[in-house]
Amino acid sequence: MEDRLVTDLREIARLAEQKEEENWAFRYWVKNHVYRSDRELDRLVREINMEVSAHIDCDKCRNCCVQSTPLAEEANVRRMAAKLGITTEEFEDRYVELSEFGERVAIGPPCPFLVGLRCIMEEARPVDCRYFPFLKKSGFRSRLMGVVGRAGVCPIVYNVPEELKRRLGYRPKGQRRRWR
Repeated sequence: MEDRLVTDLREIARLAEQKEEENWAFRYWVKNHVYRSDRELDRLVREINMEVSAHIDCDKCRNCCVQSTPLAEEANVRRMAAKLGITTEEFEDRYVELSEFGERVAIGPPCPFLVGLRCIMEEARPVDCRYFPFLKKSGFRSRLMGVVGRAGVCPIVYNVPEELKRRLGYRPKGQRRRWR
């Protein structure tokens, strides 16, 4: 598998854009034509995620932190404010804004807590940062929209669906067998 992995961030962004239509078609195909149980599909995704993640060092990438910011949910704000030794009000004044969708998020991108390639929040990181790229979580089939949306940002999120396509035998339109 290692020889099939794409790790260059510019190439991933280019390929994700190029394959956007294919990835939406794959999402539809998984939701409507993959007859494995959700549990079995989740197990396969976790297995592929482990294989891909073994070859990608998030500490040397942090493109997720460069390209986006975490949600500023109340529990995250309390934990991060405490880590910085400031009140939640001070934290919100300095580090929180409303997204275009009306969600409270950390200002950025890039994430204001990224210094070099290191998160200064460490154990106080927001929940979404701790669990990104969300491929260990159950319910992969219902979360494919987010996977397609993040494919151009994260080497893991790009490569896991590509390997899943291969293992499930998915062929993009135009590459499918025609029966005569």
